[in-house]
Amino acid sequence: MTRTQYEGMNEDLPRLLHSHEEQLRVMTERNKSLRKNVKELTELLKAKDDELMKANEKLVHLEKLNRDKHLTDREKLLDQLEDVKMKLQKSDEQVTVLNRKLMLESKTSKQRLNSEMSKHKQCQKQLNQALTEVDRLTGLLEVSKNTCSVLF
Repeated sequence: MTRTQYEGMNEDLPRLLHSHEEQLRVMTERNKSLRKNVKELTELLKAKDDELMKANEKLVHLEKLNRDKHLTDREKLLDQLEDVKMKLQKSDEQVTVLNRKLMLESKTSKQRLNSEMSKHKQCQKQLNQALTEVDRLTGLLEVSKNTCSVLF
């Protein structure tokens, strides 16, 4: 192998190292962003769950009042009960949608992370191969230098 070929391979090592570092930085940023997204969705889901629980409590209370036969405002309470039921249904639908979004975001996050990990492993393998090749070529260069110095 000629000296220019060896130098060309030696020039690829810093580029590979820089590329590897950049990929790690991008993966770290993406992971941080995805975790933040999941946290926000989880907080929103918790808030909607709390809202749903309050609406359920109000519904139970209104149903209890509805069963009271001596209640003078029965018609008014029935209207309130219907309103609360509609709000409860809307909240249930929102919670379902948020759960789906959270599951999708988690799945997407896992897929992205697995993909990035696969790319990282491949890059690490290439880096190890390049380092092995550099070591081999360095050894050959030293043997060649020793052979030349013995001949002269």
